[in-house]
Amino acid sequence: MLRFLRKTSLKQQLIISFATIAVISISILGIIQIYQLKALIDESKNNQVFSTEQLNSSVDDFVGEHRRAIETLALQLGVLEDADYEKKLELLSTIKKKLPSFKNMYIGDTKGTAVVFYPEMNDQGQRNAGNNFSDRDYYKNVVENEKTVVSGVFEGRVGFDGPIITIVSPIFDKEGNFDGYVLGALDLKALENKIVAFDYGEGYPVVVDQSNRVVYHPNYNYRQQIRNLSDEEVLRNKGDSLRGSGYYFSDYKDQEEYISYETIPSLGWTVLVSKPASIVINAFKDSIFTILYFMVVTTLFMIGVGTLIATKFDKTVSVLLNYTQRVTVEGDSASKELQKLEGQRLPKEMVLLANHFHKMAMQINDSKKQLVYWNNQLEKRVKERTSSLEMKNDELRAISQLIGSISSKEDIAQFIQVSLEKIKPIISYPILFLNQDFSVSSQGVVQNENIHDYFSQQTKGDKLHIEPIFAEEERVGYLIVDLLEKDTISENDQQFLQTLASSFGVVLKNKLLFEKQRTKHAELNAVLTSMSEGVLLVKKNSKILYTNEFFKNLNRNNIPNFEGEHEDVFNDWIQQAFQYDEDELDAYLKEQCDQLKVTLETENQKLVYIIYRFNVLDDGELLGKGYLIRDITQQEEIDFLKDNLISMASHEFKTPITSIRGSVETLLRKDTDWDKAFQLELLEGVHEDIARIEELINDWLDISKIDSKSLYVNRIPTKISKVIEETILSFSDREAVSISYNPEALNKLPIVSVDKNRFKQVLLNIFTNAIRYNDEEQKQIQIETACIDGEVRIRISDNGIGIPVEHTKKVFDRFYRVDSSATTRTGGTGLGLAICKGIMAAHGGDIWVEPQVHGSGTTFILALPITGEKGEDQA
Repeated sequence: MLRFLRKTSLKQQLIISFATIAVISISILGIIQIYQLKALIDESKNNQVFSTEQLNSSVDDFVGEHRRAIETLALQLGVLEDADYEKKLELLSTIKKKLPSFKNMYIGDTKGTAVVFYPEMNDQGQRNAGNNFSDRDYYKNVVENEKTVVSGVFEGRVGFDGPIITIVSPIFDKEGNFDGYVLGALDLKALENKIVAFDYGEGYPVVVDQSNRVVYHPNYNYRQQIRNLSDEEVLRNKGDSLRGSGYYFSDYKDQEEYISYETIPSLGWTVLVSKPASIVINAFKDSIFTILYFMVVTTLFMIGVGTLIATKFDKTVSVLLNYTQRVTVEGDSASKELQKLEGQRLPKEMVLLANHFHKMAMQINDSKKQLVYWNNQLEKRVKERTSSLEMKNDELRAISQLIGSISSKEDIAQFIQVSLEKIKPIISYPILFLNQDFSVSSQGVVQNENIHDYFSQQTKGDKLHIEPIFAEEERVGYLIVDLLEKDTISENDQQFLQTLASSFGVVLKNKLLFEKQRTKHAELNAVLTSMSEGVLLVKKNSKILYTNEFFKNLNRNNIPNFEGEHEDVFNDWIQQAFQYDEDELDAYLKEQCDQLKVTLETENQKLVYIIYRFNVLDDGELLGKGYLIRDITQQEEIDFLKDNLISMASHEFKTPITSIRGSVETLLRKDTDWDKAFQLELLEGVHEDIARIEELINDWLDISKIDSKSLYVNRIPTKISKVIEETILSFSDREAVSISYNPEALNKLPIVSVDKNRFKQVLLNIFTNAIRYNDEEQKQIQIETACIDGEVRIRISDNGIGIPVEHTKKVFDRFYRVDSSATTRTGGTGLGLAICKGIMAAHGGDIWVEPQVHGSGTTFILALPITGEKGEDQA
């Protein structure tokens, strides 16, 4: 476009400009008008949707009001089971008077026969009661579903002059059994009055029932013939949608229409408001035609006006253009032409413009001469300055190489050597670095060398130039320039060396700080990595900056890579990975508290963690936040054991002590003489209670020795069969249980190293539990033995209540008891099996529970290593 305008004349450009302005103006006005028209159309559509909503609400309210009346009557009839015919007829009459929209109403029995009908007579003078309606769909529906039914449109049978809609509600007796129904037939004329009460503008309303049969349509007499609109495009395409709008083709009207629809959920009916699409399309067509017409007319008019103005302006510009060409070619001699130009009939502004142009042309000629002179002077000075700048540039490049060479890979000496290597191509003389620990040149590093030996070996010139290097007013070394006799250091070179030495000092200081910071960072990172707690740091912008190794080792499969993520990702992970108290989590997320206790369920155990939140500050300035996750599982277990110990001690000790105290107080009474048999009975009870206390103390001592790994077992080679038989004979409750075993298999067992007393303690504990946790009248214990993988395995089974599978691995924990009514009523410390586990471990063996179905008894497996030595009974 720009290329085209360059090739056209000023006159043509003016004409094009006027035409363009006209087209753009009309286009803008047209766009505004179309936008306004679209807004009006959208408003009309919104009004149509609002009318649809009003129609929906009106129909729903109308049917709902009549439905509630029928349901209320059904409830009354259910309560008034003894109401006679007259009473029921009175109830129907009352509702008909309140709601005249009901054409008629009746009460039907369970077989569909109308027993009470209002009005009692039809138009032919026949009684309505007694008719059977069991063939009607509404009857079948209410009998099957036993809830209120609103039917679709169908042809009436008794006393009706057209299609009807019925509301049917079941009647239930006091026992809740189906006892008939109440039916009300609605007058569609009353519903029509409700529908047409609203203003639909240029549209019209339609209502169809759940089967798309017409309830109301303004364009045909639906009361004479039932019509189904299922073939209409809008009803075919709406599917399960509850509401919508769009352009659809109407088969009935044979035209496209804009239709908005809504489904009444309580009835399944659909209400529609329709408007011919031609109303919208014609408005757009008229608007576009008007815009195009005005665009053409206005453009032609502006082209004519522009042509007249451009012709006159072009003539004036041509005269001025000819004059400027003469001035450019002839210079001062063109001043006569200026006088002729002033005599022509030109606009005043053009004459002034020519005058100014003449003066400007004269000034340009003078400036041109001066420009040539100063251009020659400038070229001379540029050459001089370029030479100086090139030298300074080399010096700056050397300083830049030095400052930009800090690296984390080299130590101080290597860093200085690398720096000297980088500036070597820039400086024409050798430079060395020297301090009290080492000396550096571009060829290498020399450690702890005598300074005189260094100068004699490393320098080759006849004289030296030395510049000290300072870092924060502390001298850290020297820059040494190796010069020959003929070499000299100019003032500029000396300034450069001083700048280089100063830069060396700054760089060395930064390098030392860098090394110090890197060491500190490495130490801090090592501390964070080796911590037994998880650490997570968050910046002020809520982005996660750092996580330590703890997170990577915690539940590896569920840990995301937090670094770089938003803080919310960490909080979301807490809610997904752990279990927690909802109230505590809510307070924690709202920052009402700074710690949260969570648990993590694994295959083997339940882990408890506590999450701390804290602010990260530097001199009082908030840098961000931190999170600390600590494993407090062991602490929780200790608290649990402590609570169990206190609870058990208060219970297990209190009972025997109370009994002892009661017996002693009884014996000490001076007002009564007790016979010896009674005194002996009390003393035997005291003796048993003391034995119980002694047993508790021994259990605690044993578990303490097991925990401290100081439990002593006197292991001697022994025939295990002998120990088992002695234990059975010494079992105090052996009369209460049947213990069976195979003596032959028992005697064939090899020798094992065992502490007889401790092993008997294990067997007695298992035997005691077999009786204690057994509800069977005939209690049984079965002992089986075998040699497997170098071990003697003793299998002890009973017919007691058993141990659930999920508890088999926990029963050997201290104070652990299976939570059931049978275990609760038996008492006990919860230490017996834990002691058995410790005793078997001290023998180098093991004990475990064989998983079985709960309620089918318990089986313990005892495993002892075979010694291969002679037993004490064989020696």
